[in-house]
Amino acid sequence: MESIKSFLGYFFTSVPGKEFKYYTHFYILIGILILGSILFGYFYSKKKKTDIAFKRSFKKTASKLMLFAILFAILLLLRYEEIPYFSTRIILYLSVIVFLYWAYKSIKTYKITYLKEKGHQEEKKTAFKEKIQEKTYSASKK
Repeated sequence: MESIKSFLGYFFTSVPGKEFKYYTHFYILIGILILGSILFGYFYSKKKKTDIAFKRSFKKTASKLMLFAILFAILLLLRYEEIPYFSTRIILYLSVIVFLYWAYKSIKTYKITYLKEKGHQEEKKTAFKEKIQEKTYSASKK
């Protein structure tokens, strides 16, 4: 019983302290997320004009990357300032799990949904071009 209490106490301690070994790791992650958000936003603005499937599948990706960067920055600030209850370990761990789940869903969307939808878009384009060619080469009735 004591081991369960100490295990839960580790995650739910209201003020876990400034002794956190992963500040630099999170700073690097926050920098990568911000840079990724800016680069993906630029890439999205270029690609959305030509690729409808990409536009539909990844509309909010850049904003979600920036949102996770801001969330991790706030959580690190709360941890550093030792704000009670907001700096608990469970909140940080849950936010990391949510981020990993979102990254998994984004990769799955790219591999399954986007590639399938892009194939359908290509089929529609070729069918439309063939239909136009049929109309232009057919004899017209007078």
